[in-house]
Amino acid sequence: MDPELGGFISKSDMNSQHAHCNLCKKDIRGSIYNVKRHVKSTFHKQNVQAMTCTVPVDQFVQTPEVQKKQLFDDSVKDAELRLAGWVAKEDISIRKTDSLLQVMKSCFPNDAVCQALASSRTKTTGIIKNVLATEEKVQLANWLRNNKFAIIVDESTDKSWAKVLVIIAKYVDANYNVREDFLGLVDVHDASSAGQKNLIMKCLSDLGIPIQNLMGIGFDNASVNTGSVKGLGVLLKVEVPNLFILGCTSHSLALCATYAAKKLPEGLELFIHDIVNYIASSPKRQDELKKCQEFARVESHRLLQVNMVSIRFASVLLSLGGILISLYAHRVENSKAEDPLYEPLCDLGENMRCSDALTSEYSRGFGFLGDFLGNDSPLVQPNSVYGIGFYSVILVL
Repeated sequence: MDPELGGFISKSDMNSQHAHCNLCKKDIRGSIYNVKRHVKSTFHKQNVQAMTCTVPVDQFVQTPEVQKKQLFDDSVKDAELRLAGWVAKEDISIRKTDSLLQVMKSCFPNDAVCQALASSRTKTTGIIKNVLATEEKVQLANWLRNNKFAIIVDESTDKSWAKVLVIIAKYVDANYNVREDFLGLVDVHDASSAGQKNLIMKCLSDLGIPIQNLMGIGFDNASVNTGSVKGLGVLLKVEVPNLFILGCTSHSLALCATYAAKKLPEGLELFIHDIVNYIASSPKRQDELKKCQEFARVESHRLLQVNMVSIRFASVLLSLGGILISLYAHRVENSKAEDPLYEPLCDLGENMRCSDALTSEYSRGFGFLGDFLGNDSPLVQPNSVYGIGFYSVILVL
């Protein structure tokens, strides 16, 4: 039979001069030309379309076998969604899902759902990007359309040196919990304040979020953001006059601490480098340092290198803290050797162990001062220069 006829034409019961269309229930008189003409007619095409959209009768009434298979397929889909959500939440490499599936299937050989899982890294990536992320963004956008919120923005550069703008929404959810959720990641082609404003406005507009719901914005203290004439904050205030602008205090304090550290004698940095290099270059000295820490019952701390001109001033504090605690452990060991009745300085008359004081919640050896001075004193704060100086005085007494 001619494939153009679609398999619907058969011999008519009238006579040999007629053909019959099984779909249209119509007899066609004439030659093959008339038959093809009927196949191309609007009436025949409508019947073909109606037939393709018709659901078979056996699909209306689901047998127990069909229902059981449907429940099983739903269980597999639910497991794959949960697995992809767990990978995204725990920030696990998606490449690990291939080996993870193999381990799961070997651990649960009798579980049919586990054996049917097929969410490899490609499928897991698709679920996260096209299902979970899309649904999460829709729910977030629905909430922000009717509630006030703030955003945190920052530029970043990926491994291909392409600049992107990260937008985080900060809001209060229905349970009165403050949340910070990912709102958007957009490519930056214009890094000016006007360009960033357009990106933020477009991101909110695409999600249907009114700009009037924006209450505040946080960013770093770059001039493109905090400029008093054409800064990003100034431009956004044109749209939202009562917008609250908050710069990053960590960057400001880090820059202040960096310039303050430059006023310190260079010998301090050299002294710290010499201590770290002297211990790190010898496995024997490292073992002796570890024994001192164990003897003094303090937590084992690694000696860290420090760069005094780094904007990450916390590295200076970590390096100093490790060195100070190591010096304290050495002093405790020497004092024990000289006087067996010696009690460590941090016992405080309550038989408090050194490790309890030096590894307390205030960290880095300043916890024991809180019992005397109160927890709000600058001397007991972990990142307090006064605390480091006071503790250094105690060491040399």
